[in-house]
Amino acid sequence: MAIVEMRDLALSVRGASSSGSGPPPHIWGMVSSVRSAIRVVHATSPAAGVAKVQSSLGKWLPWAGDPNRGRRATASAAANYIAVVEQCASWHAASPLAFTRWEERGVVSYGQHSVEVLVRVVLESSTGVWGRLILWDSPPLTVDAAELMASPVVELLDSIHGPDMVQGAEVWQCRTGETHTITARAARLKRNAVAAHLSRL
Repeated sequence: MAIVEMRDLALSVRGASSSGSGPPPHIWGMVSSVRSAIRVVHATSPAAGVAKVQSSLGKWLPWAGDPNRGRRATASAAANYIAVVEQCASWHAASPLAFTRWEERGVVSYGQHSVEVLVRVVLESSTGVWGRLILWDSPPLTVDAAELMASPVVELLDSIHGPDMVQGAEVWQCRTGETHTITARAARLKRNAVAAHLSRL
């Protein structure tokens, strides 16, 4: 059985793929800082999350005018990552959903293929449970891609909380400023489409 990570599914449904070896170590450090700041955005406050990422990555910003190309690229990456957290914080501050927990994981089976699902944020409304996927890569987000990503998220949440409680999933593309809210019904209807997509990978 082939297992596909959620990250790879999120890229492939947008016509992209993982970059293999990944970024250099200092950029991986920035990614870790972004992930930590986004957690603070939800678990503490949007302002605290923004302050955390600015404290972690702001030291690179003065390199923006450096004659060294590598330093300028590092400054640009830091500025982009700070903007990602600022966007996430702005959206969360305006959201009516209440944060309940950070990360739920599990495997959702699609016959000969499975998706290793990571729901970064779990939230609640007065009517039930929501998942939130947070992206900060480059590929843009369409409604169809968001529905394909939301499908295994909703299925995992169904298995944990029960389908009567699960209301849907939000997919946030914080780099490009796109967000889609997918109802549980719309996500469940995409199960066959997800299975077909996995069979083509």
